Amino acid sequence: MENGSIVTNCARFPLMIDPQLQGQTWIQGREGGGMIKIQLSQRGWSKKVELAISNGQVLMIENLSDKIDAVLDPLLSKNYTKKGKAQYVKLGNEDVEVHPQFRLYLQTKM
Repeated sequence: MENGSIVTNCARFPLMIDPQLQGQTWIQGREGGGMIKIQLSQRGWSKKVELAISNGQVLMIENLSDKIDAVLDPLLSKNYTKKGKAQYVKLGNEDVEVHPQFRLYLQTKM
């Protein structure tokens, strides 16, 4: 229950150290079928991240290693810039509008 409370109420995007995939199963049940799951080793992952951010979808990045791509640093640190009423995050060379309902979960087995 404590871990669930932390995941649902934390100010940053939660990193789940989940060797038995129990947390991943719990998040899938909580968020429903609209969750997008990606791995940083697959092709086109950056485009999927951009789409999830701008459309306000739930994104889970699975099987993280000990090194995370530097492109994600502004997103993970919530380094947003405000232009008018919208907030933007810089991913690579592009500014992506951050939808208020966007949620990100990070999962690793390590």
